[in-house]
Amino acid sequence: GIPPTLNSINVIGLVSLPGMMTGQILGGGPPAVAAKYQMMIMFLISGCGVCSMLCMLLLASRSMFDARSRLRAESLTKRTTKQKDLVLWLLGLAWSFLQGSWRVLTNAPSPAPPADMRANTQINASKEEMLPLLLTRNPRASWSLTPTDKSRADPFFTAEGLSHAFDGRLLWHNLSFTLGRGGTLAVTGPNGCGKSTLLRVLADLQESLCGHVELQGTRSSSTVATQWRSQVLYLQQSHKLGLPGTPRKFLAKLNSLRINKDSTRRDPVAVAQDWGMEAALWDREWNTLSGGQVQHLHMAIALTSGAQVLLLDEPTSACDPVAVARLEKSLADSPATKILITHDEEQAARLTEGGRGQRLVFRWVGDGEP
Repeated sequence: GIPPTLNSINVIGLVSLPGMMTGQILGGGPPAVAAKYQMMIMFLISGCGVCSMLCMLLLASRSMFDARSRLRAESLTKRTTKQKDLVLWLLGLAWSFLQGSWRVLTNAPSPAPPADMRANTQINASKEEMLPLLLTRNPRASWSLTPTDKSRADPFFTAEGLSHAFDGRLLWHNLSFTLGRGGTLAVTGPNGCGKSTLLRVLADLQESLCGHVELQGTRSSSTVATQWRSQVLYLQQSHKLGLPGTPRKFLAKLNSLRINKDSTRRDPVAVAQDWGMEAALWDREWNTLSGGQVQHLHMAIALTSGAQVLLLDEPTSACDPVAVARLEKSLADSPATKILITHDEEQAARLTEGGRGQRLVFRWVGDGEP
């Protein structure tokens, strides 16, 4: 009676199922029990796979971001290895493994690390260990500040003793300034001297070697990162954003995050219309808009965000003179404290004339220019 039974099972497709279910059925177990057992096995396998994937994502995110959700750019490398190079790398790895195994078996001493590895170990040291080493040479860039009496009397946003290094060399050191509520700081200087990096440090998106930043007497390190970044808003150069979708969808996403929900804000679409930007622009893809249109929409969103400090990286670089004048007037009328990077010396003078703001100027020192 066994062959007819097996044939009938094969007809309904049970014998073709893999694993323990087939074994249980062939052993005389009920198909329903075998199916439940197989489902449990598959569930456990799937659960282990999901848990492994989540653990890998957690480890990857912990290596890519620090405790304040700042990106560790040094942990990301662009993949440029070709298949041929990958094979050679695997062969080299295997050879190194064989050499190491031979040294372990013969008790041979390990060779000293190469000079570039020692250098990397020095660079990857802690901030406290790096700073004395970096200070043995002068910074590559100097900075000068023209403060105003108002900012000193009514401190609102303060940076104290900030330093930044790049490529194993101190870029600028001990940078400090104080801004009053609604004040303006115009930042100028050559390319590559760390102006954009300064804004990222102020927004708590990048760590400084030393020093601290305060908003109304509270340090960024003592504030929840998301709360700090909702009050200190960083707008990077528009051509580097590459946002997907449309401005209206982007605005809806921002509103869904409920950032600064208690603040009274104007509609950014209405603000942009005051500047001559048609409402239809908000329904076009970002990549179909001109540079000036993108900057207008970004500025409208920033000025209506409810942030107390605006960090603006060349916000009018793609605008014509008439549009620049409109945006400068809106910036002057905004109650927020503004820190703005510009390569236009005349614009920096306009934004800070009459004691309304300060100038922070970077310059290369000696052989510091790349």
